[in-house]
Amino acid sequence: MAGDLLTIDSGAVQGRIHKPTGHIELAGPDRAGAANGTVLIFAPAMAIISGQTRTIGKVISSTSTAAGLEVVQEFGAGRQVRARLSFPAASIMRYEVVDWQGPPPDSTSISGNSPANEHFYGFGEKFNSLDQAGNVVEILAFDNPGNKGDRSYKPAPWFVSTRGFGLHLDSTAPSVFDMRVATGRYSITNRFGALRINVVYGPKLDDVLSRYTGLTGRPPLPPPWAFGPWISSDIWRDGGEVRYAVEQFRRRNIPVSAFVFDSPWEVA
Repeated sequence: MAGDLLTIDSGAVQGRIHKPTGHIELAGPDRAGAANGTVLIFAPAMAIISGQTRTIGKVISSTSTAAGLEVVQEFGAGRQVRARLSFPAASIMRYEVVDWQGPPPDSTSISGNSPANEHFYGFGEKFNSLDQAGNVVEILAFDNPGNKGDRSYKPAPWFVSTRGFGLHLDSTAPSVFDMRVATGRYSITNRFGALRINVVYGPKLDDVLSRYTGLTGRPPLPPPWAFGPWISSDIWRDGGEVRYAVEQFRRRNIPVSAFVFDSPWEVA
């Protein structure tokens, strides 16, 4: 800790909080190996309570604990919150409000600077584009017939940036990721009264992905039949059609593993 900066280290990565403003930073080696060659800056987090926007700002006090760095911060006029900066795993910085010291907010948000050449991937299943830069991404499971646009079955509040990091909003509530629709910034809004983010550092993108799945959990290997060909159709009119399809695949010695009886979702 020096001057106006509170710091916590995890190997070659450092987490920081600016005491006068509440800005959060993560500093780590760049791809060339230069120490602290990349610095990610997040604006002070914000929250809405009863229609009023409050900023989680100036650090009033700080304490180093086994769980990380705990701070009390100003939260608009007449209120304070208690927050924690920690490293739950190597190169993963976590910032969370652990006590709102009063009624929780209706929603929370946090944002960061984004240069024009930064690209964003992830968010779970998406049909509109691979790179979500310039898009507003809604994290809400939705079965949308026809042209799905941003809607999907399996969204995830998580992205990977070409700047060598990923950001995970630790929330199961609906959320919105504005990925630089406004020039120079991305912002994340959780439509719930909690604020917990995990910033996963690389700087190599495969390390970002590996660390993220190590934190959130990796799926077990599916059974062998799951890797074989599947048969599916949107509409089956009767059992005769099903038996005919199965018999034709067998007659041609095509090793089908699963037969899917789908609902006619395309026609709603």
